[in-house]
Amino acid sequence: MHDTHRMLIIGASGFCGNGVLSTIQFPEQLEIYAHIRPTSSGLQPTKELCMMNGHTAVICPMSELDKEIDRIQPTIVCSFIGTTKRKMRKIQSSYNEIDFGINEQMVAMLKEKSLTPLFVYVSSMGLEWHGWSAYLEARHLVERTLEQSGFPHIIIRPGILSGPTRRESRFAESIGASISNLACGMLDSMGLQEFSDSSRPLTAEQMGRLVQDLVNTWIQNDCPIHHQQMIEIKEIHQRLRELTTP
Repeated sequence: MHDTHRMLIIGASGFCGNGVLSTIQFPEQLEIYAHIRPTSSGLQPTKELCMMNGHTAVICPMSELDKEIDRIQPTIVCSFIGTTKRKMRKIQSSYNEIDFGINEQMVAMLKEKSLTPLFVYVSSMGLEWHGWSAYLEARHLVERTLEQSGFPHIIIRPGILSGPTRRESRFAESIGASISNLACGMLDSMGLQEFSDSSRPLTAEQMGRLVQDLVNTWIQNDCPIHHQQMIEIKEIHQRLRELTTP
């Protein structure tokens, strides 16, 4: 077991990445390194978030990340890589190249360096429909890559990710979150939390608390090398309630 762990966050400037940077707290137990692309629209606010919370910003293109990995030697890697159709059209890319491709490269890079960190990956609910969606297919391929990697890993399958800290406008997501919150409120009032949990949106702050709890549990259990965990949307909300129950 390591006295001090080093967590490298990929996709740190996004919704989930910022949520973890704002929330996670491991005094003297975990060093946080947040990778930010120099061209990211979230570069400045994410740098400021790192400074505010005592984390280290790692600013470099993906092509130079291998040098930073050599320097950091991460024992935990969190991947919050994701894109949107609008961004893909702008750079003429695809879910397969970004959502899957970058994660595949990360796993290969870590293997080449003989590193076996805990790999925490935020996937998606609905993977049973991956054959019908390029987005879900990319997430499915990442999950399969992790399962075959030999790395200890945690796969998180949330539903809608939404909240006030979302910097970019996603109209459909915002409408979906509003409808889901309304429906969940009605079901909760009838004592049907188990049903509402299957579609309840998650905020960035909740994602941060969840990642902290899952990583902390792994550390407290002496960092098992064969750890493999899949946490579905219902279990996510149950776990979050347990964290806030006195």
